[in-house]
Amino acid sequence: MLVAVGKRLVAMLSIADPLKPEAAAVVSMLRAAKVSCCMLTGDNKRTANAVAAMLQVDAVFAEVLPAEKAQVCVLFSLSTLAHHEWATTPSLLGRA
Repeated sequence: MLVAVGKRLVAMLSIADPLKPEAAAVVSMLRAAKVSCCMLTGDNKRTANAVAAMLQVDAVFAEVLPAEKAQVCVLFSLSTLAHHEWATTPSLLGRA
């Protein structure tokens, strides 16, 4: 964020939500268990990529609107399941 008085730049601010203290440990445990981790956020790409790098997640979906988040989750799940033998199990696809 830029702060100006008149036409003169007087300050630059960076505002960020802190990561939860346990976030890195949880991602680390999931990765150790061979679970792929992705991050889905409404944050801008620059912020999202910085956080993803800190957490070492496998994929980042940034600038996603709230209404789009469910769609991204479904598409990600289906693409993951498509490579798994359970892909044809109706209950896993929400059709049970």
